[in-house]
Amino acid sequence: INKIKRKLTSAQIVATKGILWAAKPKFFGSFFFRSKNYHIADYNFYYTNVRDNAIERVNSFLQSN
Repeated sequence: INKIKRKLTSAQIVATKGILWAAKPKFFGSFFFRSKNYHIADYNFYYTNVRDNAIERVNSFLQSN
């Protein structure tokens, strides 16, 4: 039940427009997910990315100070 499922969706930043495009999530039962606005679930979708980025930023800060 408490397993991290990877690669549910992808994201790409369109820098020229300031937009983040995310692919439709694919997971068991995802056909029930009708919304085109994934912002409500972005922490759930990108949890490992956010965690890894936080670790990287802390390590970078500690190395430079």
